[in-house]
Amino acid sequence: MGDLQVSLRTWARFLKDWSGSVATSASIALPMLLAVGGLATDYSVFSSNMTSLQSAADASALAAVKELALANQSDKSIISAAEAFARSSVAETLDDVSIGVTVDRDSGTVKVELSANWQPTFAHFVGLASTPIDVSATARLTGENSNICVLATDPTANKAIELKNKAGIEAKNCGVFANSEAKDSISLHDSATITAASTCARGGIDALAGSISPAPLTDCPVVEDPLSDRMESIVTDQNQSKLKAESACDFTDYVFTEGTVTLHPGTYCGGISASKTAEITLSSGIYVLKGGSLCLKNGAKLYGRNVVIALREGASLEFNDNSIVDLEGMEEGTYAGLLFADESLPGEAGEHKISSTNASNMTGTIYLPNSDLVIDPDAKVAQASAYTAIIVKTLRLYGGPDLILNSNYGATNVPVPDGIKAQLQVVLVD
Repeated sequence: MGDLQVSLRTWARFLKDWSGSVATSASIALPMLLAVGGLATDYSVFSSNMTSLQSAADASALAAVKELALANQSDKSIISAAEAFARSSVAETLDDVSIGVTVDRDSGTVKVELSANWQPTFAHFVGLASTPIDVSATARLTGENSNICVLATDPTANKAIELKNKAGIEAKNCGVFANSEAKDSISLHDSATITAASTCARGGIDALAGSISPAPLTDCPVVEDPLSDRMESIVTDQNQSKLKAESACDFTDYVFTEGTVTLHPGTYCGGISASKTAEITLSSGIYVLKGGSLCLKNGAKLYGRNVVIALREGASLEFNDNSIVDLEGMEEGTYAGLLFADESLPGEAGEHKISSTNASNMTGTIYLPNSDLVIDPDAKVAQASAYTAIIVKTLRLYGGPDLILNSNYGATNVPVPDGIKAQLQVVLVD
């Protein structure tokens, strides 16, 4: 019993001493634990504020570069727009945010730099009274004027847009775009030139043996086909239609070598061919070519206003020699704004060729998204058109043609299809 009492007294003293030690250790550790927890909270808030500030910089750069695309916008107004956007976007927990904006018109970029001093709640206990947060974002235009004059749709083609033998594209108020990811998606050789508001390729550009002005852009976002949905709807309607013009041939194998003739809308099977002194006028409406080609040669003449030529079952265009092409597209209806529309299936579509030295007026949209277009006369092409937009699978210019793509949209009754005009593309690059 005495030994038990001694043992109990010994345990009692031990427990008393131990409890005192624990209390002392806890009193020392508690501030450290609170400091660690506070720092973790500060870090979380810091990360959130940095994310918010970066988002504000990104949004401000994108907003400012869109201002850069507008005519008559000064650097001062662009900077003011970026600053105002940034101030409205920064986190409420950040005070005294400084904003720096740099406008570079040569590269088509706007850089926004944001800096803030954040006051932590707990970190000051370990000597951190203020923490700087610095972020930046750079946005770039794919073109100062993004009206579409040329769009090559093929995503994989080498030389999706190719110019040789001093060929040229002049598109001063609109852009030239290639969706191909190939390293030579746009290729210029033999002193070929492109002068456009913008030249932009999804992949790379090979222009060492030619020149592009202003400097082209690469790694651009894909430019969506602005007419794909409309054309899909048209083809669906055709497949469901029971109209004679959609299901049968109104005219077959038309060949003219002389004289003057007026043709009327309808379905032409086997194509239309004109040569020598033949002169054809198309009355307004829709001309469907099923197979064959619309072929002009040896000085034949083709005129038409408010017309569209829909190409089906592999029908093609062949404008040769010194034949005259003077056409203006549809002014209303489902084909409004279109001049040529290739409705052949991808496996049926082939190559279209413009070799005429007198193809001066082709007002409207040349829509051949599944086909290759070759332009190769040693002459100006489309120079008398109010506007010409070309959407093709690939575009080849050989033999020294000078393709003049105007964008005088207000000078014609042929409307500009949605998506052709002012499709602004911007991208964050940093």
